[in-house]
Amino acid sequence: MYERHFGLSDKPFRLTPDARFFYPSDQHRRALAFLEYGLHEGEGFIVITGEPGTGKSTLVSKLMAEHSRDPLKVASIETTRLTDEHLLEMLVSRFELKQPRLGGKASLVETLRKAFVAWEKRGTRALAIIDEAQNLPAETVEELRMLSNLTSNQRPLLQTFLIGQPGLRDRIEQPEFEQLRQRITASFHLGPFKAEEIRPYVEHRLIQAGWRGHPSFEDSAYEGIIEATGGVPRLINVLCDRLLLFCYLESSDQIDKDAVRTVAAETGIRAPAGAAGTAAAAVPEPAPIAAGQGDAVNANIGLALVSELNDRLRSIENRIQYTERRLHLELIRLRKLIVPLGATETAETDSGGAESATLHSRASN
Repeated sequence: MYERHFGLSDKPFRLTPDARFFYPSDQHRRALAFLEYGLHEGEGFIVITGEPGTGKSTLVSKLMAEHSRDPLKVASIETTRLTDEHLLEMLVSRFELKQPRLGGKASLVETLRKAFVAWEKRGTRALAIIDEAQNLPAETVEELRMLSNLTSNQRPLLQTFLIGQPGLRDRIEQPEFEQLRQRITASFHLGPFKAEEIRPYVEHRLIQAGWRGHPSFEDSAYEGIIEATGGVPRLINVLCDRLLLFCYLESSDQIDKDAVRTVAAETGIRAPAGAAGTAAAAVPEPAPIAAGQGDAVNANIGLALVSELNDRLRSIENRIQYTERRLHLELIRLRKLIVPLGATETAETDSGGAESATLHSRASN
């Protein structure tokens, strides 16, 4: 409705995942490196978690766009709460295979296995992407693990990406998923943007849609966007889309903090607790502690501290894993470079030896 008025070629804040609008924040860039590493390894499970709207689907869309020419067969499943048999049926369907005439899990698994083996012989790998994976029943997760056991020539035939909300991370930590955890090649947890990343993100999406500064976003507007959305990408998209519509309807060429607050109130957008830009001053003063309540309050404070420490540890672990993966990839690249160089030197040595033998023969004659 507003695109033509502002000279835009597309809607810059669509909610559907689009690799063109992917913004490489620090954590999204690291998460993409994890996915790249996992895809390169070609085995096991890659786990990406994050609160709703933090860009998990866009991240996967970006990865698939960069590898669109790779020999991959991809099955994406967004519907969850599937039984183990229904999951197998969905995989057969999404891999565009014919459903077996005989029903039952055994026939479905055999259909998938035969297809995987045939693709592997042609140098093509199978990849399953399961979204909202935190809702999968335990027996369905176990079926995915069993599928990861399918091999040919000692190579796994199926790799799986599990994409989900923080509940997925919590479920995987449960004792019954020990064998699944052992097959996780890499994992990453996405959070909201940092406050300083929100302006570059908004302008990146606008520029991708042909924006040339019309309408203009005042500095105060970005302050309002941070406060209203807490840095959650989906909330930013919803808010900015409504802001452009608001400007169009009001015949305005400028977006300021007042406009942001007006639109945020009309749409009911509210930043999640603890997200970027959440005002610390908004936290009420603690009420007096009644007799007998001290232990409970101390316990809650302790739990909050433990939760904060866990989040920090996960962040440190993500950075360490990211560094290890990048070093591993660099070693692989170096090996590929060294092998041809070694072969060239060997060839030159052989050639030099042959020339010396020829000269020696001529001298003898």
